[in-house]
Amino acid sequence: MGDRYFTLSGGRAESFVKLSRGQEIPAADIDFLQSQGIIQPSNGSMEIAPQLAPSLACSWSEPLGRPGAFRILRAIFELFAARIELRRVGLAAVLERLSRARRRSDSLVRPEAISSVIASFATVDLLFTPQGQCLVRSIAMARTLARAGCDFNLVIGVRSGPFGAHCWIQQRSVILNDQLDRVRDFVPIFVL
Repeated sequence: MGDRYFTLSGGRAESFVKLSRGQEIPAADIDFLQSQGIIQPSNGSMEIAPQLAPSLACSWSEPLGRPGAFRILRAIFELFAARIELRRVGLAAVLERLSRARRRSDSLVRPEAISSVIASFATVDLLFTPQGQCLVRSIAMARTLARAGCDFNLVIGVRSGPFGAHCWIQQRSVILNDQLDRVRDFVPIFVL
């Protein structure tokens, strides 16, 4: 599917709706939907359902403190590395690598480690504008959190009127790299 948004139309859209209702569709349409990464083969019966992010309650509110120089440099490195990796291998490969790193991290909440990562990226935001860089920033922060053994969800959402896409990191119901008021306008379409 690549790194672009697209819309199913015509017969393929009708087939997807039928499939979501449990109805039979032509084999050619199944092959197309699989080749685009929209559906995956399954041994058992599975429902087609939207990706659900944990519900949002608030933004991170723990005191951040002052990050050390090493942590700030690490955040800068991760930002540049994420940008280069996205250009080199594409979004799907980056998300697959991030998924593997996430599985190796703990499912624990580590307030000190999380605060340190957030403070580092907040400091870097003073040096490099975060405007329009939500995907790169979220991937960089997610990799840093995974290295620190912290659990997280990377969420990609969209909104209409006007159309927009956004990416953020949350842990359970707490947003780590954005504000609740900004994120709540977006409907999650992908959750890692």
